[in-house]
Amino acid sequence: MQNRYVDIESISDLQRVLYGCGKPKHPLITLVDLAAADRIALQWRLTITFYRLGFYSITAKNIRVT
Repeated sequence: MQNRYVDIESISDLQRVLYGCGKPKHPLITLVDLAAADRIALQWRLTITFYRLGFYSITAKNIRVT
């Protein structure tokens, strides 16, 4: 089986292709709430073997320790 790569070159591509969101308000910065992202886009994203970003990405995960 050959690896499948999806190239994401811009924030607009990231929001449209991977998360099913609309166009970002700012072309250089965006915040994506994964809990509110389109479920169809998330399901499609799970089938991708690899994806490559053409820009820097910073992610944060909220971890609650009780």
